[in-house]
Parts: sequence; structure tokens; C-alpha cells
Amino acid sequence: MSDKVIIEVNGLKIKENSLYKVVDKPDLNAVDGLREHGSTKVPLEFMGNSVQCRYDVANRVFDTGFYTQSPCYSNMDRELREQRVRTLREKLVDPYELVHGIGKLDNKNEEFWLEYEYTVFEGKIFNTEDVNDLLALYIAMLGFELTPKELNGDPRFRNAQFCIEDKEVNFENAWGICDEDLYKQSIKYADKSTKENKPFFQFVMTTSNHKPYTFPNGKIDLPQGDRDAAVKYTDYALGQFIATAKTKPWFKNTVFLIVADHCASSAGKWEINIAKHHIPAIIYNLNHTPEKIDRLTSQIDLMPTLFGYLNWNYNTSLYGKDINQTKPGEERAFLGNYRTLGLLKNNIFTQIDDRKRVKQFNVTGADQSLSEVKSKNNNLVTETISYYQTASERFKNGKMKQK
Repeated sequence: MSDKVIIEVNGLKIKENSLYKVVDKPDLNAVDGLREHGSTKVPLEFMGNSVQCRYDVANRVFDTGFYTQSPCYSNMDRELREQRVRTLREKLVDPYELVHGIGKLDNKNEEFWLEYEYTVFEGKIFNTEDVNDLLALYIAMLGFELTPKELNGDPRFRNAQFCIEDKEVNFENAWGICDEDLYKQSIKYADKSTKENKPFFQFVMTTSNHKPYTFPNGKIDLPQGDRDAAVKYTDYALGQFIATAKTKPWFKNTVFLIVADHCASSAGKWEINIAKHHIPAIIYNLNHTPEKIDRLTSQIDLMPTLFGYLNWNYNTSLYGKDINQTKPGEERAFLGNYRTLGLLKNNIFTQIDDRKRVKQFNVTGADQSLSEVKSKNNNLVTETISYYQTASERFKNGKMKQK
């Protein structure tokens, strides 16, 4: 990203894509030479004394001033200070979820302040911790595009988040808009990319198949509020999406990978029910003779398997395998819940948990019932621990990032 100097004021070089602290409103205007370049808009007040912005190249201004004077409590009884802070959070932060902030206590100066950081990138990009909090949504209403803070402003992800207008929403519940409305957005942006002669990749996650299982009326022949009905609506909406996609010029050059993120009732605290981790996966619209694969496969194998069908060469640090290139007997699947992880291989399920306990089961029958073994296969125990331990270490140390 560029470090080009955009403007220089009193020896201060304002660089493109560089961070600058925003001082309090009176001080910003008091700096000679910055008045004509500085903007002191405060579209939504919140408590905080540390806000960052980027210089707006298009409008040649610091295009955001999301700040107010931060209250500091000094020379005050500690208990009273803490009570004041609790009151601030209860009245101004927690009820409205305006910002994600952390209260900090400066032991040296005996001062408490609330600190929040938002970053705005050049142009109309708002960089935030959570694209769904109220402040971020308010900024989206002003015309900014939102991008998650963890993406570090990478320009490749600047269109990762979109603000959907109310007129484009026909039904929504606590989870979000219905599947049909979401698919319409997918079609809309696929059309836009094609018109601009740009290839596109979309990740679309629907939510209608979640409690309370509500969806638009008149779509299927089952009443709302039941899981079976939600599954049928999910299937209906997906069918409508594919039917619409078939009418588009980009369809013949587009592959669809359809998969569940998890199955129903898989969130147990301890034991893993293997049968409840069986999910569907479909790779659709390949220039390939249709076939059914019934070999043991894990979610992480979908990408390399797809790339294999597409004859793409690539280097990766991830653990997925092309199932069509996997030798018989080497198939395996990774399963887990909140407290337990496991490896299923050769009809043996090895389970480890956060208490460092190890169990091993034989897996038999169509229902994949488990019977605990008395004498463990130590090679599989070591393999299971190695997969998860190395993945954790590599992820923490940035060894799984794209190079």
C-alpha cells in the first residue's frame, strides 16, 4: 500500500494509508493550517479519548471525527471512580452496544479512562472491530463501506461487507434476512462483477435453518416454527437461486460448492456423537461427469478436492487433501465440539479433550455407534494430538497465512 505524501501542513506530512490520532475538536481547529483540511463531524457521540482516522484522499480531509471529550477521574476515591465507570458503561455503552471498548486504569496517574479505536481508510472505507455493531451500522447508513478490522485494511477485502437497503429485504428474523433475499444479493453482486469484467468469489451463509425456523409465508406447504419446514424452505430457496443463476451469462463459468457448516445438535460439552456430524456436500456445475463420493471426507478436504477437479496447481500450508488423490485407508475426518476434539480413521475414533483425557472407540454399523476400546492404538493417539497441536502452534505463529 502506498505511503505517498498527500499534503504537508506546517512540516507535518500527511501520508496516504498512514494512521493519525484525532485530537479533541477545539484543538484540531486550533492547529494553524489544519482548519481547512480538518473535519470535525461528530455523527454519533460515544465515550472515548483514543480514536484513529486515515486521511480521506478523495475529499482531502480527515473525514471522521468520532470522538468526544473523554472523562478522566483523578484525585477521587478508587471505589467512587470504579462506580462512576460502571455507571458510564451501564448507561452509555452496554445497553446500546455503541462501541467495543476496554476500560483502563492508569496506576501511575490514578486516572481511569475508556478507550476505543476505530480506523477509517482513505475514501469511504470504515474499518471496525464488528461490522454489526450500532456505530458501524450507522456509518454504513452514511454511505461508508464496512470492512472488518482484522483484515487490516487489505484492499483485496474492501468489498467484503455490504449494506443492504431495507427495500431489498422482504423477510428477516433475529438471525438476519431470509435465504431468498440473501441469494438475491449474491446474484446482484455476481452481475455487477461480470459487468465490470471481474472474476468473483462469494461466500454465502444462509440462516433460515436456525431457530425460530421462520421464513416468508406461502413458499412451501409446511407451517413455520419447525426444523423440517426450515429445511424444506432452505431447499426451496437454494433451488430458486440455482434456477436464477442458470439464466445468467456467468453461470457456465461458475462452480457452486454447497455444504453445511455443522449439523443439528452437535454442540455437546463432552462426548461426540459421530452420526450427528455427518453433513452433505455438493460440488455443482463442474465440466465433469456427475458422480457420488461416499468415502470418508472432512470439510477441510473440499477446497483441495475442488481444485483437483479444476486442475489447479497450488502450494498450501493447510491440512486438507484431494479425496480423489487420497489412497485407500488414508481417509480421515476431524470432529469437535466446545470441549472435545477427535480424529476418525479406519473405523476408530480417537477423542481428546481440554482435561487431557484420551478415549478411543470402535465405530460400527450404519448408525456409527461407539464402543470404547480397552487397549488404545497409540499411533492414532499420537496422530490425533499431533494434528491439533501443530495446527494450533502454526496458527498462533502465523504459519498458515497465504504467502
